[in-house]
Amino acid sequence: MYKLRIKYQKSGDLRFLSHLDLIRAFERGLRRAQLPLSFTEGFSPHPKISFGPPLPVGVSSEAEYMDAVLDEKCDLEEIAGLLNNAFSKDLLCREVRYIPPDSPSLMSLITLAGYRLTASISPQPKQKEIENCIGWLLSETEVTLLVKEKEKTFTVLEIIRDLDVESMEGNSIVFNFLGLAASAGGVKPEFIIGKALSRIDGSLSIEFNEIHRTGLYYEKGVQIAAP
Repeated sequence: MYKLRIKYQKSGDLRFLSHLDLIRAFERGLRRAQLPLSFTEGFSPHPKISFGPPLPVGVSSEAEYMDAVLDEKCDLEEIAGLLNNAFSKDLLCREVRYIPPDSPSLMSLITLAGYRLTASISPQPKQKEIENCIGWLLSETEVTLLVKEKEKTFTVLEIIRDLDVESMEGNSIVFNFLGLAASAGGVKPEFIIGKALSRIDGSLSIEFNEIHRTGLYYEKGVQIAAP
């Protein structure tokens, strides 16, 4: 038994693919690639594959992960080529490697997620105002957010690791966010950014034009690492 970890990106129109449809697409692609997949037993056998935290519909990513169990060991470069021939250009295999068979599952391992968010904000705020809002949020002990129409209080240091402004051009602002993954109890970064900017003006209009997941991580002592 050989456990294969695949790092892939999901972009273009495929960012609108649901997680369930993504699993089906991977199953079909893996079969087309004719890899020696290991299957479950029983009446309806399925390939032994598992995924990291689901990507929200409409969000693109450059660093998603899935594991597949093989019955035979294959050349990694050949596997990458077969997968990219089997998938569309919007579902690109970026890296493949073998990991120990007893490695923790991706869902149990991954606790952090990084995002780049592009927002249109009006009326146009000043960059200093935005930076002051972020500074205020990061200095708070707790923050109350409206999540699914309910107010919930979160410990800031638990859900946010970093938040900053990457660039600003007119009313278009690009934010970088690193925090607790939703699967580990985190909150969508757009809710957190909206809370910070509400310090400027409660009636501020914020529209997130693009949300892109830049990475998934786990904490290793005081450092973070990719799975």
